Amino acid sequence: MKPNQLVIIGGGSSIREGLDKGLWNKIQGLWTFGLNYNYLDFKSTANIYIDPEFYDAEMTDDTLENGIPRKKIFRSLPLILGQNYVTPEILPNTILLKAAKDYSRDLHDGVYNPNLCGLWALTLAIYLLDEGEIYLLGFDCGEARKPEDSKKTPSNPIEFAQMAIRDEKTRKWLTHYYQGLRRNHRGIGKVDWFNMKNSTTGKTMVEKYFGPYQNETKCKIYNVSMCSKINTFPQITYDEFFARLSKETYNQDEIREYIKQKLISVPR
Repeated sequence: MKPNQLVIIGGGSSIREGLDKGLWNKIQGLWTFGLNYNYLDFKSTANIYIDPEFYDAEMTDDTLENGIPRKKIFRSLPLILGQNYVTPEILPNTILLKAAKDYSRDLHDGVYNPNLCGLWALTLAIYLLDEGEIYLLGFDCGEARKPEDSKKTPSNPIEFAQMAIRDEKTRKWLTHYYQGLRRNHRGIGKVDWFNMKNSTTGKTMVEKYFGPYQNETKCKIYNVSMCSKINTFPQITYDEFFARLSKETYNQDEIREYIKQKLISVPR
């Protein structure tokens, strides 16, 4: 039986709040999409990526995680979904799909969007789930706040900016939940791109790229992050999220088979 809930696990630092409350155990056995490096922390139904450099690097990385080379963990993942591109090697567990610059719910032109993994995963989630609830974890599009500020909503933008905290390398923003945990990439500690505004429309990059989902009616989308810069979806706390989760667990191989069959008609 196909679940009516799908959880997407991004990389935002707000996930740390969920980890303190037993996140991985609470979503075990549910329909989950893990983005990028999340595969090192949790075994999702499917893992999502769009960056070819990430895919190629993880297949050859000898860095040990709990005594096991990362490349061995990556190569053993049950299902990986990613953007179609030329790569020296494509693993049997990987399905590559065409990217599309414009959003279409039925994916007739491909999967929106080729720039952000979170957009790619959300587009796939809407298509595959079709009707139900989607929960976004770590979709902050910005920096973390101090733990004690999680319930504050300052009206002064300057005060809000001053709530930022620094990581052990004193980078200005704590942007990812795994920051400082042997995972480094060019996106860590950077928030400028999300804040950029179009001179004509006045919209930020976040508002521009998440805008197409405003018309979604069959899937109810919740953003489990009280400090997120995405205002497209209702924001809820981790306590609310856990209370909403299904008490049932599902056969992960059956869901993966459903995903494979549903993606047969999507452009490659």
